[in-house]
Amino acid sequence: MPPKAKKSSTTSVKIIENNYLPSPVSLSLILKGDGLGPGDWIFLTVFNGNVIFETKWNKNLNLQCDSLPVDLKQPHYQSLIADKPLVFIIRSVGGKGTKDADPLLNADNCAGATFDLFPLVLGEREIYLEVHLINIVTGMPTGCAVEVSAKTDENIQNDKIPLIITMISGHCFPITRGGTAYISAIGLNDIHDPQAAKFGMSLSTSNAAKIVWASACNGGLAANTAFDVPCEDKFLADDLELMVTDTCTSVYWNSMTRVLVDSTSLRERLPLPFLVEIAGVPKVGKIDVRGRYMALVDAGVLLEPGQFGVTTCARLLFYNESNLPEGTGALLELPPASAKTVSARDATFVTDESGHAAYIVMRFDLFDPLNVKLKISSLFEVLGFPTPEGFVAPINELYVDTAPDDTPIDIRRIRKEGGAVAVHKELSTLSCRGKVQMNQSTKRTAANRLLTRMRHLVRQFPPGECSNIEWQDTVTAQHAASRRAVTASFAPQPPPLRTSSRIAAVRSRMAGDSRIADEHLKNNLIAAANHPRVLFSKALRYLEVKNNSEARSYLLQALSAQTRNRYLLWAFGGSEFDKEESYEIAVAAFRIAVKGDTSDGTTGAVGWAALHALHHYNQNIYAAFVTARKMRKAYELPREWVKFLQRWVEISGEEEIFWLPATINFKYPLLVAAAFFLCLRCYKCSERLLQCVEEGCATRGARYCSKNEVTVDIFYIRASSLVLQGELDKALQLTEQGIRQYGPCAMMSQLRAVCLTYLRDWDSVCDSAFLVTERAGAENCPWLLLRAALGVMKSDLDAAMQRAARAHKVAPSPYSALLISRIYARKGEQKLAERWAAAAVKTESLLADGWAFLAILAMMDRNVDRARAMLRTAKQAGPLSADIEEELRKMMKIVPIETLPGALVKDLCLCDYY
Repeated sequence: MPPKAKKSSTTSVKIIENNYLPSPVSLSLILKGDGLGPGDWIFLTVFNGNVIFETKWNKNLNLQCDSLPVDLKQPHYQSLIADKPLVFIIRSVGGKGTKDADPLLNADNCAGATFDLFPLVLGEREIYLEVHLINIVTGMPTGCAVEVSAKTDENIQNDKIPLIITMISGHCFPITRGGTAYISAIGLNDIHDPQAAKFGMSLSTSNAAKIVWASACNGGLAANTAFDVPCEDKFLADDLELMVTDTCTSVYWNSMTRVLVDSTSLRERLPLPFLVEIAGVPKVGKIDVRGRYMALVDAGVLLEPGQFGVTTCARLLFYNESNLPEGTGALLELPPASAKTVSARDATFVTDESGHAAYIVMRFDLFDPLNVKLKISSLFEVLGFPTPEGFVAPINELYVDTAPDDTPIDIRRIRKEGGAVAVHKELSTLSCRGKVQMNQSTKRTAANRLLTRMRHLVRQFPPGECSNIEWQDTVTAQHAASRRAVTASFAPQPPPLRTSSRIAAVRSRMAGDSRIADEHLKNNLIAAANHPRVLFSKALRYLEVKNNSEARSYLLQALSAQTRNRYLLWAFGGSEFDKEESYEIAVAAFRIAVKGDTSDGTTGAVGWAALHALHHYNQNIYAAFVTARKMRKAYELPREWVKFLQRWVEISGEEEIFWLPATINFKYPLLVAAAFFLCLRCYKCSERLLQCVEEGCATRGARYCSKNEVTVDIFYIRASSLVLQGELDKALQLTEQGIRQYGPCAMMSQLRAVCLTYLRDWDSVCDSAFLVTERAGAENCPWLLLRAALGVMKSDLDAAMQRAARAHKVAPSPYSALLISRIYARKGEQKLAERWAAAAVKTESLLADGWAFLAILAMMDRNVDRARAMLRTAKQAGPLSADIEEELRKMMKIVPIETLPGALVKDLCLCDYY
């Protein structure tokens, strides 16, 4: 409630006749401040062009109006209040004045402000606000204020929604004579009557801070609203490129109008563009048309779920009556002669003297979106999964809820009466679940019950043709067998299978050993068949070879185990990217993935970039704009691309072998997203993101004007994709094309060395390419370092050791440890060589080369027994590589050892004894 005013004089001025209004609005004003300076000042309150109050300014003066000339229950007056505010003016006394009937055009006006009555239309009973008056010219505060209280006693029902339309600016206009301003209007046919909503003259400036009321724009800065001049991303048509420069002619309105429209009618109207008419006229004097234009403004973005505002641009055309939309006529009141002259022009686009396309900027705002966003439960239904219980926001971690190894045992269940076989089965089941904590009495009880049942069972059969002693021996043997069976029930069970280390498989692939990598994956699928990380790894292997059907099957299994995982959702959406029938499924997966924590800018940018590429690919321009806008906003947060990749590697266990995504330029979010979806082996999604980078989607319409730059990173990611797909020749050609176009650089030199090494194994050309990468300061991948070390091991041990050590530092693995061991052996450091080889086989027991090299080291020490044991283990572990087998053959000629027959070694397995 407003505070009680002090005792003061009261003035009530009524301009219209005192007619009875069903829903009156009472108005109370209290003037605060001493005026603008010495002398007398006139205070005016204007509404809809009528002066409500006109009196001298006195501090604490109380002004009362029992009934404003409006009826809040009538749609006409509701629309009137929506578009026209109360305007307060302070005017000097003794000025020249003006002959214009509009009180806002009086030359003696010095300060003012506006007060919005629209909350009364929305159902408020009372509005109380202290309005501070500002200087009309400078916008600076004057120290004067008005305490305003507006009341109504009626419950206002309104079934329409407010639509705020703001005419912001125009750019790249043709040069005209001095003193020209532009007037504009928009056609609201089918949603509002009258259909033309006018914005007044372009009297604002580029540095204006507030939007003004179009209906009061003659009052200068006194017509300021509470809305700031918008600085948002702009929706652009496909045929419009913004090329505005400092030398281009720009005009500014920064004026808004607010209309009440039916929501259903607006939904039906938004798919069609709105006609905007603009004309250049003198700022003062007789109307003289100095150019007449039109534009078709697209506000269809408001139809997207959750959207309540859009800033849009439209290209200008010369006004032509024959090209007006159906049901729309002239919007501006201009002389007929000017309309006739201009209408003879061809319907061509307007450009300025530099050839830049002329365009206007407008904004449409709603209080609430026309279409609400889908609930996350609906998105899960689209994917075909039930909504997770509890917190449903996506997560990064890959885990499953597992039961504890030690299952509690209910002794009462064991002691329960039952048959011998049932008791034994129950005991066996309990022992298999893990360590069983049972006391001797429990064992005796179970064993005795089993013995009793077995004795009863055996005595039911007569001895037949045998002596009584033999029969007794048979029963005794049965007793002993049953006793042994019970004892075996409590024997230690073999340990359950456990999954390999997260990096075991990827380090094997990094060394080119696909056999061991497949063994790890196979073992993991047996040990943890429902673990999402294991299933995800298997799906990535299928995506890598473009087997999308099998990959989809494993991704669905992984999502069944953990529906909320963000990486699984991205991979699933990326695998369904180019399927027309799976568009909604991919959208649902991507939309779930972007929910949750919004503080991680890189995660949010990657998710929104994926959605943008998907909508862009399917030509949904409105959704593509919305997602691009959210992508840019997310990327304004701190960019932690390297941390994002580290988290991905730690959670998934996946590391890149042939390329380094951390080396790309993370200036543009679409580029980062393309690199990450390549990590997910979604080749087509990554390629679509790269096309968006080339088309400038990251900067198109951005509020911060920045030029789109196509960098060498596009060639790097695209060539890396070809390498992963096995198209090495094309990858090499693309790499060399990027080097020719952008010049030599570290990342492209590294990728060229990878392609050459993969194609030529290792030769002088590969060595030269590797040295080029070293001179360029490239961060080489471990795979290339291992191949480079292996390639020079016979000729330059120091260089080989340096490269192997670097590879081991970047990505420690049993293969790099074995290579270091071999180099130490060539240097004569037998102890160090044995230690590194032992570390290699301890880390990876299936590394046959490691066991064989330990056998070679044992033969060098003449330790035949140890060599024989190591060689037997090597043959059990798997096949040997060609160079290790050659070394072993040479050593066996020098130190012959007796080996078991090949067939026996092949069939021998000691797994059951450990």
